[in-house]
Amino acid sequence: MTLVSFCVDSRGNAYDIQVIEETPAGLGMARAAREALRKTRYAPAVKDGAPVSFCGMQQPFEVKF
Repeated sequence: MTLVSFCVDSRGNAYDIQVIEETPAGLGMARAAREALRKTRYAPAVKDGAPVSFCGMQQPFEVKF
């Protein structure tokens, strides 16, 4: 399982991606999670009717065989 935290900018792009946990470590799951987040578009937060950046998002990634 890999747990990452990240921010979403006003266009819905993830940035400042940080790996919080990677179990087991060293198998490439953290890299795969970062790549998946960079390709995903999110709905940005909205303040006063305008899209804004938001930090503090967390997303777990798990692979089951």
